[in-house]
Amino acid sequence: MKEMLMKALGSMKMEEENKVLIAMKLNTDEKIYKFFKWLKKEIPEIEVESNQDKIVGQAVEISRE
Repeated sequence: MKEMLMKALGSMKMEEENKVLIAMKLNTDEKIYKFFKWLKKEIPEIEVESNQDKIVGQAVEISRE
C-alpha cells in the first residue's frame, strides 16, 4: 500500500515537501486507505494543486487517529 501511495503522490501536482510530509505521516495501510478514500471524495484531480494545504492537513489529521 505504501508503494501505491508513493506512485499516487508522484503523479500529483504538489510541492515535493508536501508529498514527503504526507508519505511520512501515513505509515499504515489503514491510514493510507482512509486518505485515498477522503481524497477521491473531497478533492477533484484538477484542484489538487490549489488545495495542497487542505490535503496535507487531512493527512496529518488521519495520522493522529
